[in-house]
Amino acid sequence: MTLLPGIPLDFLSGPEEAARAYASSYDLPLVFVSVLIAIFAAFCAFEMADRRSQYRRWVLFGALMLGLGIWSMHFIGMIAFRLDCGVTYEPWITALSMLPGILAAAVALQVLGREQIRATSLIYAGTVMGTGVGVMHYAGMAAIRLDGVLRYDVVFFLLSLIAAIVLAIVALWLKFFIARLPLGRQHYLSSLVGGTVLGLAISAMHYIAMEAAYFIPLGEIPSFAPGSPTVLATIVGLVTLLLLGFGFLFMFLSARITTARQRTESILATTHQGFVVANAAGFITETNPALLNMLDLPETAVVGQPLATLADFGTGIDVRKVIAAGDFELEVNLRRADGSQLPCHASGGTVWDEDGRDRFTFALLSDISKRVAIEKALQQAKETAEETAQIKSDFLANMSHEIRTPMNAIIGMAHLMEKTSLDARQRDYLQKIHGSSQHLMGILNDILDFSKIEAGHMRVEQIEFELAKVLDNLGTLVAEKASSKGIALIFRVDPAVPHFLIGDPMRLGQVLINYANNAVKFTEQGEIRIEISLREAADDQTDQSLMLRFAVCDTGIGLTPEQQANLFQSFQQADNSTTRKYGGTGLGLAICKRLVELMDGEVGVDSEFGKGSTFWFTARLGRSNRQPDHSPALPQDETQLAAVQGAHVLLVEDNALNQEVATELLTAAGLAIDLAENGAVALAKVQETSYDLVLMDMQMPVMDGLDAARAIRTLPGFAKLPIIAMTANAMADDRDHCLAAGMNDHIAKPIDPELLWEKLLQWLPPRPTPQNVGAGKTASLSASVATTSPTLQALQAIPGLDTGIGLHRAIKRESFYVSLLTKFVSGQRDFAARFTAALESGQTEEARRIVHTLKGVSGQVGAMELYASAIRLESAVQQETQPDGIAVMLNETRQQLSTLIKALSIILPLDSAPN
Repeated sequence: MTLLPGIPLDFLSGPEEAARAYASSYDLPLVFVSVLIAIFAAFCAFEMADRRSQYRRWVLFGALMLGLGIWSMHFIGMIAFRLDCGVTYEPWITALSMLPGILAAAVALQVLGREQIRATSLIYAGTVMGTGVGVMHYAGMAAIRLDGVLRYDVVFFLLSLIAAIVLAIVALWLKFFIARLPLGRQHYLSSLVGGTVLGLAISAMHYIAMEAAYFIPLGEIPSFAPGSPTVLATIVGLVTLLLLGFGFLFMFLSARITTARQRTESILATTHQGFVVANAAGFITETNPALLNMLDLPETAVVGQPLATLADFGTGIDVRKVIAAGDFELEVNLRRADGSQLPCHASGGTVWDEDGRDRFTFALLSDISKRVAIEKALQQAKETAEETAQIKSDFLANMSHEIRTPMNAIIGMAHLMEKTSLDARQRDYLQKIHGSSQHLMGILNDILDFSKIEAGHMRVEQIEFELAKVLDNLGTLVAEKASSKGIALIFRVDPAVPHFLIGDPMRLGQVLINYANNAVKFTEQGEIRIEISLREAADDQTDQSLMLRFAVCDTGIGLTPEQQANLFQSFQQADNSTTRKYGGTGLGLAICKRLVELMDGEVGVDSEFGKGSTFWFTARLGRSNRQPDHSPALPQDETQLAAVQGAHVLLVEDNALNQEVATELLTAAGLAIDLAENGAVALAKVQETSYDLVLMDMQMPVMDGLDAARAIRTLPGFAKLPIIAMTANAMADDRDHCLAAGMNDHIAKPIDPELLWEKLLQWLPPRPTPQNVGAGKTASLSASVATTSPTLQALQAIPGLDTGIGLHRAIKRESFYVSLLTKFVSGQRDFAARFTAALESGQTEEARRIVHTLKGVSGQVGAMELYASAIRLESAVQQETQPDGIAVMLNETRQQLSTLIKALSIILPLDSAPN
């Protein structure tokens, strides 16, 4: 019969033929070596099969090594076989005989590398392995060339195949079974036991088959030239050495790999982070205990499953693109056994082969459920806080409207009453009403400002402004209070500070006014200095930012260190006694601190108890390229409204008192007024009458101002009609709502007449004939402005007294200006005596303070020549000029002061002035 094409397989014909066979024997050491080679090759092949998850080609190497081991074992066994005749081997058949063993080993190892193997698969693999060994053996035997023929005993032939198949099945089963026992290093043990049995199977098959072989002489010499058996021995030796070298190299590398893997597995087994490996097809091949605990699943329910079933990557995320990008980091939701989701942070990467194809992807998964829970709680708390802040903001806005509405009537009516004829008692009552209402409005503004800051709605503008105007406004608001207590108000501005800056002048002035008012409140005598200096300037020409330092210094009661620690905090003052004696909400300095922080600055205080305080702050402002205009400026007043006299204005207001205040102010400006009590009436009126401007309240019955503005804007031809909100809703959001509804501008109540007139001039177009409507009323107003009283005419005639500057600093109120001059005379009458006494007693600093006070108050009332003399005298004292020089300057100052006081004494009612 034929084993393979060209390879015959013949059996004995009978006992007579077997009796003529050549005698044979074995070289036992070589037999022992052949068995060891078979066992070693099988052990290495099994070990390589175990590492197919690390490197898929280990299975191919294992098949090659096992096939070569079978071939090498066979021919070592053949070299150990001794016959009484010459033996050679046909080279090609010898070389090709190793192929069946290699192919059979590949099939068996491929089956053995599976995670789950059924019994039928083991039988199949063992059968293929045993058959392959048998085919290899008998093919190798067919390569023998000798003086005779080769015959086989059929019984031993079959027995050799059965032994090979059965032992191969047993070897594979032992390998599979032992590898899954809960033992330490069970993979090595399974490879050792299974490899030994498989090696014995190969050896048993070989030597049983050799017992089946009979070499029968024919008495003839073969017709071909046989090769030398030395060549075969050399080849077998080289293959064996190569096999041994490759095997030992694998053992060495395998040990290194195993050690590294065990270290990695130990780390992954003890870490709290989950670990997962997926192959190129997206199926999970490996995981660690931490991930199984996170999922509450057994390993069998995870390994082998698609990665997509393990995690939810969220919508809009293409997992393949994430993996293709290499390293990745994202958040996923793992699906747990109970169906719940576990949020995790996944970070990992993809390992690529040399062809650029992904081999496997790994990821470390960290449980972030606590962080997510905290973030959700924070988000919920943020939403709750925002909702609470909105409720508070709405409440304060409503409160502002409710309080500002009657306050508008009080302040507006007081403003109108001041223009009427009043006796002294009535004017005193009116001034007290006006002062109390302004104080109440200040408290309300503090609360609203603090609320806006707390809600994050406070915005700092970046506009160009003139520093002098901010300081002029500060002096206007503070000077009267300071003068009434006999306190000098002094300004010191570093020449390096630019005249024009970029920032928020209103907020800057708000902080300065708060500081200065506090200084006046807590100072009974002495002076208050407002000092402004340049702290730092950018060297870069492209950076125009400046850091300025503002300081308000007083000679008041001072603060202890404990009191200083409580300042700049909400609802805090120095102590309870301060609140009882001086009043206040304790919000002013807290608001200042927040405003300064919005301007990238800091606040602070330097104080010594009983010796005064210096409240300071820094602010980062921009430098403007605008240069100051030194031409004289004309004061603005109601006469500028002549350009818009006769304009037709619709006033939309539901409150009767507010209607009266606004009507008086607008009529005084020479405007024609129509009244609408709500938005619905206004909507009807604008369609019946042509108006030049609409003044719109926000909160009204029937239809509010916002809805009315929106409705007017939808009417054909009304897109450009100026609509100005005139409302007690004064918060920034209210202004934004007005603009969003289609209004052009916003005026806050209580109505500031100058601001109202400024808005009218801005939005009303100039009229060619302003005298047509309301001329009589406006003429009267203009006359009252233009007419100069006898007292003021007399004051204007005094040499060295600039009544224009004095009135400007007295907010253009003649009565206030006269009061300041009266107090100036009573306070500075004995200047020379006090100054001389201080110098003679060696109190130089006291003398400098006295002349410094004269300088401040003289500048305040417009006595500019005396102001200049006082500057020179103060400088002489400060520089410790010789007594003769100081005496000359003192004489000059005394003469100017005496002349001014004499002139004022003739004009002013000094007998009623307070001392």
